[in-house]
Amino acid sequence: MTPTPDPAPAPQRGPSVVGLVKRDVGRAVRDVAAQTSSPFFGHARLHRDLGRLRERLTLLEQRRPDLLAEVADHFEVAPTARDVAAAQDLADRLLDRLYE
Repeated sequence: MTPTPDPAPAPQRGPSVVGLVKRDVGRAVRDVAAQTSSPFFGHARLHRDLGRLRERLTLLEQRRPDLLAEVADHFEVAPTARDVAAAQDLADRLLDRLYE
């Protein structure tokens, strides 16, 4: 009787793309809230800090539209990078809550 080969290890899944977007938004909001107590300056800084996220979403639209569609479904917007930048709206709401 021949020994059975070891089963191939199952591929490990990384974090979901939605989770990564939420992580980036949360990190940006926490960083801004720690830096300034002014809502005006906080929102300006938040928009600047989320520029990299918007760039990544544009690249995602070009290279992996299936993943962008997943993010769009989560935020209930059309699957384009511009619409998925609705994550910016989430960040603004979170920051407003911190300033209240």
